[in-house]
Amino acid sequence: LGAGELWQHSLVVGVISEWLARMLRYPEPEQAYVSGLLHDIGKLLLDQSVLSNYPKIVDYIQKYQLWQVEERLLGIDHAHVGGLIAEHWNFPAELTDAIRCHHAPSQAKVSPRLAAIVNLANAFSEDYQLTASALLSFQPHPETFNILKLRSEHVLDLKTKMLMAIHSLEPL
Repeated sequence: LGAGELWQHSLVVGVISEWLARMLRYPEPEQAYVSGLLHDIGKLLLDQSVLSNYPKIVDYIQKYQLWQVEERLLGIDHAHVGGLIAEHWNFPAELTDAIRCHHAPSQAKVSPRLAAIVNLANAFSEDYQLTASALLSFQPHPETFNILKLRSEHVLDLKTKMLMAIHSLEPL
């Protein structure tokens, strides 16, 4: 990722995660914010491996999701690496679980709902990226909607409400 690109993406996902948590009545929206902010922390460690395999990764991304490409080429994906980092740093179990399972929330053992919120926030973040990158994946996991008890019309309604909330903010 380019300079500042991961930080910008993480910040956007954090803010959207908190907003979604509030809209979906998740009891700890601040926890959702931190989970969204740190969801891609594993990419920091995988950065050097990705750099040396970048042309191959870009080619594979045409066919597979980024985390699947990482797993095929590196033997581990950024979400799992992020979960290991969070575990090593003694993050709370809910946060560790959300980081580890943000691309597959149905695999979360502690809080599938939190992982699903981060997964959906990551998908919503595509509209707010300043630059396009092949190393960012925006596909929501199909189970996300079941976990959050959302139908497609609810998702569109949430997206519209989020857009309206953003446009109603006063400029600094």
